[in-house]
Amino acid sequence: MRTALLGCLFLVPAVVVNAGGAPEIYGTLTAGSQDVRQVTVRLACGQSRPIQTRTDKYGSYRLRPRQSGHCTLTVDAAGCSRPPALDVHAYDKPVRYDLALLNRNGVCSLQRR
Repeated sequence: MRTALLGCLFLVPAVVVNAGGAPEIYGTLTAGSQDVRQVTVRLACGQSRPIQTRTDKYGSYRLRPRQSGHCTLTVDAAGCSRPPALDVHAYDKPVRYDLALLNRNGVCSLQRR
């Protein structure tokens, strides 16, 4: 009985530590009604080194920054004179940013849907 009680006491802190969320930004990227597939999405937060991923075949992406706070999300999309960027915020809980890629004569921008 005592062993079972001590075992439970050690498990509770482990569960509490894992319940405290880590920053995460995820969502989808579309252009018009089409998913934007296989493009690089970068996230720069504070002084941390930027992280990146590629959208999947559905235009979905998921990034896990090392810190929460103000970040800049950038997309390397073909046909853009420079990569469009959007200010985002990472919190201790996951945040969804579904984005629309707008291209007007080679000048691209990102808009939250």
